[in-house]
Amino acid sequence: MKDSWRKIAAMTAATAALAGVQPAMIAVADGGSEKGVARIQSDTGTDARTDATVRVLTVAGRKVSLGETDSGWVGRVGVDAKKDLPKTDDLFDVIVDPDGVPDQYSLKYDAKQSAEYATATDTLGVIHREGTMTFVGQRDQDDKPTVLTVAYSYDDGHAANADGHGFTWNEAKQRWETSWRVDWDKGLAPSLTEVSLDDGSSTSPLPVKWKVSNDNGTLTATASMEGTFSDDAGDHAYSITLDALRPALQTRTVTRDGGEPLRLTEMDGVWTGSMPADTKGDAPDSLTVIAGMEGQKDREYTLKADRSGTNATQSRLGVIAYSGSIAYANEYERTRVSMPVSYERGKSAEAVFDGRQIEFRRADDGTWHANLTGSLDRSDKPTVDVMSLNGQDMKIDWDKDVKTTVGEATVIHSLTGHLSGTISVDGIEQRWSVDFTSTRTEGRVSALNVLQRNADGSTTSHPVEGFDPSKTDYTLTLPADSATGSYSLGYASASDTDKVTEGKPIAPSLDGSTRVLKITLNGVTYTVRVAFAKPQSQPSNTAARLKGIYVNYDGTTGKGTLIEGWNPDVLSYTLHVPADAKGVYVLPEAPDGVNVKAADVIQSGWSTTQRWISVAGDQSRVYQVTVVRDHDTPTADEAFQPGKPADSDGMTQTQNRAETNLVSHGWTDAKGAYHTENGDSYRIEEGGSFAYASYAGQTVSVSTEKISPMNYRYTLSVLAPDGATFAQHTYTVTYITETTTTAMLSGILVNNEPVEGFKPQETEYTVTVGNLDHWTVVPQFDKQSGMSVTTSRDKATARITVTSADGLNKRAYTVHAKLDAAKAGGAGADGAQLDNLPSTGSAFRLPVIMGGTLLATGLALLLTAASHMRSNRRRPRHGEPRRASRA
Repeated sequence: MKDSWRKIAAMTAATAALAGVQPAMIAVADGGSEKGVARIQSDTGTDARTDATVRVLTVAGRKVSLGETDSGWVGRVGVDAKKDLPKTDDLFDVIVDPDGVPDQYSLKYDAKQSAEYATATDTLGVIHREGTMTFVGQRDQDDKPTVLTVAYSYDDGHAANADGHGFTWNEAKQRWETSWRVDWDKGLAPSLTEVSLDDGSSTSPLPVKWKVSNDNGTLTATASMEGTFSDDAGDHAYSITLDALRPALQTRTVTRDGGEPLRLTEMDGVWTGSMPADTKGDAPDSLTVIAGMEGQKDREYTLKADRSGTNATQSRLGVIAYSGSIAYANEYERTRVSMPVSYERGKSAEAVFDGRQIEFRRADDGTWHANLTGSLDRSDKPTVDVMSLNGQDMKIDWDKDVKTTVGEATVIHSLTGHLSGTISVDGIEQRWSVDFTSTRTEGRVSALNVLQRNADGSTTSHPVEGFDPSKTDYTLTLPADSATGSYSLGYASASDTDKVTEGKPIAPSLDGSTRVLKITLNGVTYTVRVAFAKPQSQPSNTAARLKGIYVNYDGTTGKGTLIEGWNPDVLSYTLHVPADAKGVYVLPEAPDGVNVKAADVIQSGWSTTQRWISVAGDQSRVYQVTVVRDHDTPTADEAFQPGKPADSDGMTQTQNRAETNLVSHGWTDAKGAYHTENGDSYRIEEGGSFAYASYAGQTVSVSTEKISPMNYRYTLSVLAPDGATFAQHTYTVTYITETTTTAMLSGILVNNEPVEGFKPQETEYTVTVGNLDHWTVVPQFDKQSGMSVTTSRDKATARITVTSADGLNKRAYTVHAKLDAAKAGGAGADGAQLDNLPSTGSAFRLPVIMGGTLLATGLALLLTAASHMRSNRRRPRHGEPRRASRA
């Protein structure tokens, strides 16, 4: 082949190059060279030739030489084993001049020149195969093909058998046959039910069907299987014959309705057995026994049924369930047969009241009972007064008197009724009864409470005295030091049948020094005005008196006018500003000999309190100014409204007519799934609402009380199915939302500059200041979340505590101050700045700064509107905002 010669030439050149010899020429002989000889001339002048007359190949490990004929090169080899037979995709390499300058080419299988013959042998399953496989190819330099013939002759397969028994040829019947005797020592037939047929190449199961006969006291069982299978040698008919023998025994069998016969077992002269179960209630009153030797009938006799072992139970109203067993016996013949029983008679009763399916439960006295609830109209008449049982309407027998039960926040009107009767099923009487309780609940607002939330997360509830649902306006006066808190309204109400509903949240507002709180319940808006008592004069430590506290109401940082109501012995003041106020600037001023510096900052909702400590020798005082800003949008905790409490059951029956306990209580999640709780106080995840599960026949009224931000108390008034027994259950829950359970700052300002690298999750920072006695720290946080923040400073360390709106979570931040020599020498700063809030809140900043020559002795509290306040707010009014009071 040309490609082969090119490979040889390349190999020769590569060999010469490795030896350091540059070949003068590598030539491949063309058709003009000697027949079958290729010449390669090297630079030494000698010729290398391939002798094409020598050709060999290997077949099944044997070398075969090819010979040249007029038709081409030919070779032949014989194979007598299947394992030595080539595959049709084999290629045979012909080696030309293997001991000289070799060349090679390949032969491949040619199906058209190959043939095979398959014939049957004297052994079923074994085929004799003989034939030839022809492989053809041609060398590039040849003009005639090379043909290799592989002749083969061998036996294929293995002897066919049935369960290991070989077959013999029956010339007369022209089929293959085998037979053997099967072991048989007991049973109505031999235990062999299947024979495995191996046809020499595959196996298949053959079912065995026995025929049993009694021949003079000997049982004979026979079975035969006939068929045909095919292979390359043709079709082969076969026959398999089995037999088995054993002595016949005395037997007794019983059948029912043409089913399989049951063979009875004899022990100590008594014949016994168990029939298949009666699942339809059609067991006969007698059974017939056939007695005799196996395969031969001797006589018959009858077994009588005894049904005393069966039980009839009431599984459901309208259904009788039968269980146990029937005993069939003939004592004279010493024969006993049992038949298990398991079936039902009847149909479940279908009872409907007010469109609801009724579930009956069997009471201890055997009566099927149900407790049901209905509704009364405004005139205390039942809205539904009939019950349907199996399609028949029955009028309920109602009591004459309507009962009234007064709860903490509800009045329940109830009327009880009764129905009873019997249902006959399969001759058995079932007694049933139903007790009805129809109710009407009058809901009412029972109380209002002012909820004071302090910066440390604690909550104080102040009841509104003399509350009357028909009265809408109230006033409550609290101590002066309560002005630092955040306020909202709580309430107690019923919230299920005749519902008391809470309207859209209303943000607290200001009227001078008074907080105005509003809530809408049952469509009525209640208003509570929270005033603060004037602070009392504190004449002690008079040496540390301040000279004055000055307020600039236009927001500029100059010294303003003396705070309204100034008295050097009154230590607490409150400034009230509307939502759109430009700002206020507050400046404490100390006389000679008195040193004043900023102390704690308390931030709760929209209220910020700054405290100063004035010191003169060994005397000191703490002054404080609280700035309260009105706001249009309720904070997250003010706006939160829980979902309506729901009954997740109401169908579970109880045998106790005086039952006032609930099935369970808990909450439903946002997807409606009900979760039970064991304790009386628990948390409800975001999107969830309080829920409970009552018994059928109970009347449950739920009173809702908001006791603090995100915390509610539910009082469940339960009227038992008897319409008289009454009890209450109280549960306290905290509603969790991502916003109201968060306690995290968004930033910290030190001396009016943001702390570099601040991250809300990191709680400790170090900063540098120029004066450790005069530096300020102001936390930044989202006021709309309802969080509260307390800041305290002890010379070089400031501690900030953040409390979530629900009071559950707290986070403490620490800021360490170090003296920076480059900044030292100045008076320092007692001011601080509260910068813009996150976009989730109403944005404003509350800077606390010092300026001018008063820097060392005073502190300014500046409240300004942020540049990105909502565009739809009205423009700030010109002139002075509402003035301060000493509260």
